[in-house]
Amino acid sequence: SRVEMDDGLLITNDMAEGVIRKVMHKFKDKSVPVKTGLKEMNMMIDGFYKRKLYMFGGVPNTGKTTTLGQFTIDCRKYNKAQDLLINKKKRAVAVYITMEDSMEDIANRAVGFMGSQQLRPNESTIEQLTESFRQAHINEDLDIDLLIQEFPGKMATVDDITSYLSRMETKLECEYVMISIDYVKRIKCRNTRINDEFLQLAEITEDLRNMAIKFNCPVVTAAQLNRVAQQKITDDIINYILYAKEKGCSMQGTEDPEVEHLMVLEA
Repeated sequence: SRVEMDDGLLITNDMAEGVIRKVMHKFKDKSVPVKTGLKEMNMMIDGFYKRKLYMFGGVPNTGKTTTLGQFTIDCRKYNKAQDLLINKKKRAVAVYITMEDSMEDIANRAVGFMGSQQLRPNESTIEQLTESFRQAHINEDLDIDLLIQEFPGKMATVDDITSYLSRMETKLECEYVMISIDYVKRIKCRNTRINDEFLQLAEITEDLRNMAIKFNCPVVTAAQLNRVAQQKITDDIINYILYAKEKGCSMQGTEDPEVEHLMVLEA
């Protein structure tokens, strides 16, 4: 497909002020990250920056979906639309794309993330469920909306998701301030000739980077690690800590100066 480009930036001695201001607007808007609810993460990376892809890994059943969901809800709870929007007149929307759980399951989890008790369909009427859902999400202090959509796993490419997001962007007259996708291994590689799993992941990752650029917002996703990868990462961290201590480096991130091992907790 043809790549659409603007005219670029031509720097001359007689540049119009409008040209410079347009670039400076982009530069300034990129500098405002999406804050999370984790103070430690905000301190380490400031939050999630526009036009960047963020991916974290975890072995099965360690809370990847829960973490992604919490990040998405935190986008609503700890940020203001006017701080993140480029066009201040548009609606600010955070997106959660689920490719493993159903849309209604993620919507129910979102109720819990907002601090309310999750819905219990077997113990409630439709009217009760509807009212509980409304009460959990209606908050006049929150001005960032949440869009949840379900795609069948291993059947949708990044292009399919991008096409949907472009359609909804026009329909809702909105700007996306954050896009979460659960999770990268469930995305279908658009190049059907690639059979190697690593190369497929590389292609999908590159497409997700382009998505972040296209919608001018952070894209956050997760990758599933196997047990061998988990142990290697754990061993590497331990070796790094021991090496740093040996060289007399001050350690940040652990309160125990005598730490000799790490315990990896699983959900």
